[in-house]
Formats: sequence, structure tokens, C-alpha cells
Amino acid sequence: MPGIMRPKEPREYKLRVFVVCTFFLIVLMISLTYVYHQQYLLKMMQLSLGDRIRFGENNRHLHISNADKQIVLTAMLGTQLTTNELPRNCPTDASINETACLEWNHWAKLHIVPFSKSRSSTCYQLQWESKRDGLTLQDCFTLSNAFWYGIGEHTPQLWPMNFLETNHTLLVTGNLSNSVFGHVLNRYWLSSKGLAILAQSNMSLRVTFDYDISRQLCLIVNPSLKLEHPVLNYTLCVGSDAKDVHRHVAESMRTKRIRPEKLDLAMGNIVWSTLQRFDVKINGSQLLNFTESLRTFEQDHSPRVLILDSQWQSVDGDLVFDEQNFSNVKEMTNILHNRGYSLILRVHPYVSTASHNYYQYIGDNLWVRDITGKVPSLVRWNHLVSSVVVDFTNNKAVEWFQSKLKNLHEQFRVDGFQFDGGEATSLPPYPTFTGGLQSENDYADLYNKIAIDSGLAFSLGVVSQLHCHLPAFTELSSRQSVWGLPRGLRSIIPAVLSTGLVGYPFTLIGPVGGYAVSSGRPDRELFVRWLQVAMFFPILQMSVLPSDYDDEVTSIAVKCIQFRRTVVLPKLQDATDEFVASGAPIIRPLWWLAPNDTNAHDIDSEFLVGSDLLVAPILEPHSDQRDIYLPPGLWTDREGYVHKGGKWIYDHRSSLSKVAYFIRMPELRQ
Repeated sequence: MPGIMRPKEPREYKLRVFVVCTFFLIVLMISLTYVYHQQYLLKMMQLSLGDRIRFGENNRHLHISNADKQIVLTAMLGTQLTTNELPRNCPTDASINETACLEWNHWAKLHIVPFSKSRSSTCYQLQWESKRDGLTLQDCFTLSNAFWYGIGEHTPQLWPMNFLETNHTLLVTGNLSNSVFGHVLNRYWLSSKGLAILAQSNMSLRVTFDYDISRQLCLIVNPSLKLEHPVLNYTLCVGSDAKDVHRHVAESMRTKRIRPEKLDLAMGNIVWSTLQRFDVKINGSQLLNFTESLRTFEQDHSPRVLILDSQWQSVDGDLVFDEQNFSNVKEMTNILHNRGYSLILRVHPYVSTASHNYYQYIGDNLWVRDITGKVPSLVRWNHLVSSVVVDFTNNKAVEWFQSKLKNLHEQFRVDGFQFDGGEATSLPPYPTFTGGLQSENDYADLYNKIAIDSGLAFSLGVVSQLHCHLPAFTELSSRQSVWGLPRGLRSIIPAVLSTGLVGYPFTLIGPVGGYAVSSGRPDRELFVRWLQVAMFFPILQMSVLPSDYDDEVTSIAVKCIQFRRTVVLPKLQDATDEFVASGAPIIRPLWWLAPNDTNAHDIDSEFLVGSDLLVAPILEPHSDQRDIYLPPGLWTDREGYVHKGGKWIYDHRSSLSKVAYFIRMPELRQ
């Protein structure tokens, strides 16, 4: 009948339902297949890289997790690769147990190799190889929600280093007066989350460190005239906490750790130097009179070290004693030896253009030349307005320098040398060497090798790699005779903690009180508070006599030195043995005892000698009190009172004659 709808047949209705259900089932199966495929690819990638490291091929994001499956690092790799193509697998090297090799066609190649593994820590080595002209290699790591430590000496000297700002800065040794980085460096960063980054030394490496805005650490290698296709090579390690991963890194490096040859002599007694007291010029009579006054002050005539770091040459680069000021050097050294002093001379690789050596050897390519390679390149260094740099890539220059040192040792019985200088920033711009150098820091490494090969190295002024096997002390940049940052008393504890953490525990911090050339000697209160810090370090170096002030300062100094010998020295010796065995720092941060304690990670004015002596000195002028944080445990103060750790002691008083220290009770030591 027209106008009346005919009811649908049951068969037609069922057919439509079947089609709809089939459609949704197909969509569901496709979706599940896609999800399963993606999970399978991710699972296969995780299996190929290990259970703690995950890499996304499409965005080049790397995620590293700890043993608890918590992500401790997110990294953006190859940030300068502008290609959107996915990488292809390249052949892995079975001889080195390579885990993954990925190649972006005509751009770069990335290798990921397992480095070492323990119960709680794992390391991976990552290496980029550029395949494209002009390509900058750059990997960036997130810094958020963690405390960061490392590098060594920098300005301002912050601990932790979270608010140190560098932007594409060349990571090379320099002078803190005009450079971000100082004399003692290692390309090592450590996170409180249990992550460590160690960059290889044979690269011209730039660093961006910005915790405030981008919150990133970036490692950057630029192409250069010498290296069109650069390589970026570093190691990532993850552990349960900062202490755990740091110890694993120290063990994995397998670097032989030994004591400096004169450690017992220097650690057991005061190391005396002349520069702070006599400024630049000094003569033989002044030196002998100085040692006589030292004998009166110390009253202990056991062997000790005397550093002649004032001007002992007529002209820098002569490398012979100034005959006018030192008329009878052999007699002088005999008297010093009879008084129990080992004489150490300060030397450096700079030759003044006023030196006769400069003109005598100008045609033998003993000096670093300019970009043309034809004439010596002139530089300024410290007080030298015009000087050249010894070219240690030239064997003739090495032989000349070594012969000068040998003559000083054999003819005048000089006991050793303080090898100063060699900073990368003090080299000429665009230098030409007889031999090649891979990075800016290589010059200091050559210089240090010559120093060690001489068998006469007391200390090295510039170090840029982990050289724990070198039998010599290292030196911080000179400290100023002021209280605060960037290079005063307040900077010393962060500097010692930082350099010790990156592998240099035997560090000379300079004479007590710092250098006060304009005022003649350090402020009285500053001198005492400085001494109360330095007395706990492996080497106590002095130049100004306490008796130059008054009887009270002399009395305080005598008590400090006696306390060092009876209480501090045995703990330093135990901590030294532990360093040789495991790589643990001698002077340690508070978080060494409490790796998960936020308060301990953020303290830069206290330190540990070994693991059971905590020191909390006064670091502010006109003050006799401060707040002190004690890590968990029971601690005994200098008066014998017991304090429960894991909390603050507020307004703890320490008069000028006292320094606050606490000893951890034996039953709780680890």
C-alpha cells in the first residue's frame, strides 16, 4: 500500500549489523597490531641497548634509568642534525662488544658500547662520528631536580655547581682572573641522582651549562681547520646514588693511584714558600734568614719543604740563578740541607724576550711560532709582558729544557721543581707547533710528562685530565687575601671538594691567608680563620709567620699545628690509603655519608676528613658563630658533648682561637 513503510527483513538487518561489527573489528585489529608493533620495536630497542637505556630513533632522545626503573637522565642527542630521516643500523664491532651502531646517511654515525657493569651501576660509552663537512656535534642533558658537581676549578667556585653559567665555552685550563676555568680540570660531571658523565680528553670540547633557563648541560665539538669531521666521545654511568656511581667510575677507569713522592715529607710538616712574604725579589741572605726564623717558630727540626717561588732568575727563561742575588748557590743549598730543608724551585715554560736564551735559540724552532710558522709568537704571562713559549712538541726544545733542570739539580743540589704555567689560555692565538696537538689541553699534558720524566716534580701547576698516577701534587690557582668569592677564603672548601672529586686529592691551595701584595700581609683575623681551614687539608702551606702578628696569633697557630699532627694527620693518612685503594676523595663532601640527604648535598662550608672527622669553620669576618649541619649518626664535639645527626645545630659559637669539629662515634662508622 502506498505511503505505508514496509518492515525491514530480518536478513537485511543482520547483514548490516555484521558489516558494522566487521568494520570495527578490523579497525580494532589494525590498532592493536600497530600498538603491538610499536611496543615490539621499543622492546627490541630496549633489549639491544640494555635494561637501563632507551633511545628513540625518531627524535634522538635518550633515557637512562637506575636499578629502580626511575629515569635519572634525559638527553637530546645530535641536536645539530637537521635531517628528519630515521637512521639505519650499521655493522657493529664484535671485538668491542658494541651494543648499537646507528647511521644517519651522509650526516653522522653513533656508537653505543657497554663500558662496565656492577650490581648497582652500569656505564655506556657513546661516540659520534661526523660524516658531513661543517657539522657540529652536540649532545644535551637535562639538569632539573638534581645537584651537580664536577669539572674541578672554575669561577665562581660553586658547590654544587648548579648556578655556574657557561655558554659554548671552551673547556680548557686557564687563569681564573680572566677565564671561567682554572688550573685543575677534569671533564667529569656528577649528579646527586646517581649519574656521571665523563668526556674524553682528546677533543676540543665546548660546554654550555645553564641550570636557570634551559636547564641543560651540552657537550659540543665544532669542526675546525685541523678536523673537518669531529668526534664526540664520552661515557655515561648510572648507579643507585652519587657515591655509588662515583666509586664505580673510579674503579672502572682502572687508573693507577699512587702517592706523590714527597707526600710524607710534605704532609707531616709545614710547606714553606717565599712569594707571599717577599713578593717578587729575594736574595740568598734573605732566604737563609727566613729559614732561621722558621726554626725559631717551629722548634721541630725534622725535614721539611721550602719552595723558592719568588724571582730567583735574573730574567725569566734563563733557568740559572741570578748571580747578583745568589752569589754562592752551592753554599746556600748546603746550609738549607743541613737545616733540614728540601729546596724546590718554581719554573715555567715561558722565556722572556729579554733572556739571552731567546736570541740564542730563535732559529732552532724551540719556541711556539705564529700562524705563519716562521716567527716565534709573543705572549703575556703573569708579570712577563713579552715572552715566548717553549715548544714541547719539538724534541730539541724538550732536551734543552730538561738539560737546564738537570744542571740545577746536579750542580746546585736543587731537590725538585714546582712546574708552573702551561694553561691553554696562555698559548698564542693560532699557534704553530713542530708536532701536532689534538686539543688545547694537550700542551699541558706534554709539559707534565716532561716534569714527571725528570724525576724532580714536586707539583704541577696545570692539569686537565685524570692523572692520579702522576707522583706529584697539583696546585690551585692563586687565592686572594679576601674573605669571599670568587677567589678568597670562601672559595677554598668548594675548590678542594671539587678538585678532589674529579681525581686530584693532593692539592696545594697556596699559603695561609692568600696573596696580599698591596697590604703586605693578610688581615689578622683572616689569617687565623684561613689557618683553621688549611690545617685539615693534606698539605699545609705557609709563608707569613704567625709571629709577624702578635703573641695571641702565634699561640693559636702553635696549637693548630700541634692538633694537626696529633689528631688530623692520622686521619689524613687513613684517607690517603683509602684513596689509593678505591679512589675515594681524601677531603669529602657531607653527602659522602648521606647520599640521599638533600641538606648534605647543598652544603659548601663544611667538609669531612675521611669519613669520621667533620669540620665546620668560620668563614665570615667579625663572626664567632654559625649554623652547622650534621649528617645522620652520633657525633662528639670538641668539648666531648654528643650530638644526634640528621639535623642542624644553630648559632654554634667558635671564638677566634677555636674551630668547630665533630668526630663520628666508632660504632656507627661504615
